[in-house]
Amino acid sequence: MILIVDDHPAILEAVSAAIEREDGLRVGDAVGTAEEVREFLLDRPFDVVIVDISLDEETGLTLIEEVLDERPETKALVYSMFDEERYAGRALRAGARGYVHKSAPTAEVVRAIRRIEEGEIFLSTDVRSQILGNVIRNRKYGAAPTEQLTDRELTVFRMIGGGQSVRDIADRLNLSRKTVETYRRRAKEKLGYQTVDELLQFATEWSRKQASPN
Repeated sequence: MILIVDDHPAILEAVSAAIEREDGLRVGDAVGTAEEVREFLLDRPFDVVIVDISLDEETGLTLIEEVLDERPETKALVYSMFDEERYAGRALRAGARGYVHKSAPTAEVVRAIRRIEEGEIFLSTDVRSQILGNVIRNRKYGAAPTEQLTDRELTVFRMIGGGQSVRDIADRLNLSRKTVETYRRRAKEKLGYQTVDELLQFATEWSRKQASPN
């Protein structure tokens, strides 16, 4: 079962039609806003969710993180006009399994779905090479540890470093406390810390350095 999230009706119609022509693939729903996804997320599981990066005033990457928080078995695919070279890495950090640019034919979306259902990552050849090169360079020159964090994990990490409590962060970001705690736990694990206190100390030091003019 596949969910398509895009605020352009023509895109929803074209992608839905391309998928429905394929044996073994079925579109369960096609919606235009992140809020619509949240309304039935817990009641209607999907195997694959196809998301545009730009959704009204929200970002599809944040929506992907929310979907995977609630349904970690779901596989996410980004289908967007945003430059793949700039956004594919961010999409993967958010949990997406692939990226298709909207300039590609809809058949490429079907191909991507097949690949990610098999457990693979789907990217264009050029971007795959670019990301691999970045990984090699980061290992050689030592990238900042926070580069491992998703956009939302980094936001929570930054706010923790600024002295805000889980409740404050939840209120500011309009999230549940459980969701904020999940982002905090993921940041702790990715940065290699055993306790929340250790993460808090590092986040505080990191925030102080970021604020320093030097």
